Amino acid sequence: MVSAKLYDGRLAVDIAGLKMQTPVTTASGTFGFGLEFTDFLDLEKVGAVCVKGTTLLPREGNKGQRAVETPSGMLNCVGLENPGSDYFLNETLPKLRKYDVPVIVNIAASSPEEYGELAHKLDVDGVDAVEINISCPNVKQGGIAFGTCPDSAAAVVEQVKKHFTKTVITKLSPNVTSITEMALVGKINTDLVGRLNRLGGKAVGLNGKDDNLIQARKHLADVYENGEVNLVDIGYVGTVEHINTELLNVLLDNDFIPVIAPTGVGATGETYNINADSVAGEIAGALKAEKLLVLTDVKGIYADYRDESTFLSTMTFEKAQELIIKGNIDGGMIPKVKACITALSGGAKKAQIIDGRAEHSILMEVFSDEGVGTEVVKTL
Repeated sequence: MVSAKLYDGRLAVDIAGLKMQTPVTTASGTFGFGLEFTDFLDLEKVGAVCVKGTTLLPREGNKGQRAVETPSGMLNCVGLENPGSDYFLNETLPKLRKYDVPVIVNIAASSPEEYGELAHKLDVDGVDAVEINISCPNVKQGGIAFGTCPDSAAAVVEQVKKHFTKTVITKLSPNVTSITEMALVGKINTDLVGRLNRLGGKAVGLNGKDDNLIQARKHLADVYENGEVNLVDIGYVGTVEHINTELLNVLLDNDFIPVIAPTGVGATGETYNINADSVAGEIAGALKAEKLLVLTDVKGIYADYRDESTFLSTMTFEKAQELIIKGNIDGGMIPKVKACITALSGGAKKAQIIDGRAEHSILMEVFSDEGVGTEVVKTL
């Protein structure tokens, strides 16, 4: 339940079904169980209360000095001290439910199966989401031991998703070589593969490092400052240089469904995060695909997004460039449109932007004569 008492809705967010009046939440481990701070803060003023790490059984935590002040902050090694899940459910949760604020429970365990058991136990009214803790470096078992390997992280996420019916968040550690790879390969990719296989498909999860599938280079962002354009290094963000289609063709020829995480591999083995739409366009072009379908959360492209009567069922490359320059195509829609252009330029036969919210939108586009969304074409 979310209150409308304090906010008018403009800050409201919906994160995978978790509805919050504001995106500002408490961080697990810094706010106890929330109840300790009610003398200082109205809990209903935050988007959600994320409680400290909770385990199946009580934990005493680490012995000895567990916190030390430094010139730039503090270091701690508490070791997930907590009274356990039974105490939380019987004593803490009833008190939190008196407040009109979503509750996120940070969970920790020593095996994927134990994570699943704990998630099942917490799948009750009043717990709106769980946050999987695979980032804690201060425990001998579990924590970051799962968070440094995509396969281990995937196993934990799979168990939690199997036993918890609401929003699942994974708390990753920055102390890994590629946090992007952990998120995309270890969680999202695994989840999609599992869903497709449960529906009868033959899905296989891949990432850009597999057989050098997606070869990439560092992307430098254009930053406009004082009338000048500067190229800025924004970290491990990449641009596709080449798609190796050999592995994809083998899988497709044998009726497998490749589910590809949009990570690329650099010349010296480094991992790059690449915009998923851009990767889709490059792959569609390299495979000479029959059609690229790009799903979004609007009907398609409008000449003027403020006027529904300007909807475009067909859009040329030239028109796309014009609308981008005018600002009528902006934000996240730009890489989607550019992906269609890349796909068609590379040899794909058709490219369509459709509303992923609409029921059966893919089936309607593929199997109906009229189709849906906006088709991108080279020329009319």
